[in-house]
Amino acid sequence: MGRFAELMDRYIKEVLENPDRVAEVAERMLEDREIAMILMEVESGDESFRSDFEAVFGDPDRLRGRFASAGIDVSEELELIVEHNNLLVKIIRLGMEGDVVSVLGDDVYSYSVLHVSIGLLIAAANRADISRLHTIAEQLSRLTDELENYTLTFEMMLEGEDRVAM
Repeated sequence: MGRFAELMDRYIKEVLENPDRVAEVAERMLEDREIAMILMEVESGDESFRSDFEAVFGDPDRLRGRFASAGIDVSEELELIVEHNNLLVKIIRLGMEGDVVSVLGDDVYSYSVLHVSIGLLIAAANRADISRLHTIAEQLSRLTDELENYTLTFEMMLEGEDRVAM
């Protein structure tokens, strides 16, 4: 287990115990300096943590299958999360992080908690017993409803960037 996976382990365990408190766990995780340092390295393009991230968050198709084995369809939620993360990667590659902060304003912290909460739920779902997946799916659905607004905002930002580039 890599350093990131080790650090994430306690947060994932907390979410597994009580998925309804994922936002509180995410807030504590955002204050964890070691995790923040790793995330900064990843954002700067350091690929050394890639396998660690994949080990923690897994593959969306495999995760979809885990939920399906419990009779739960999270296809729409996972599609939105993948779409959102692709937009976020594009924003980072274009160096538009400052634009995100400007556009989101006071919502930046709420967005950060939301984004981390979704990541924690995904990581927890990869480890959860089938019986716990229903509770995790409920939280994931609730949070992706919130994520949809941010996804639309990011799409509009990137469309504006595409117009400027023409």
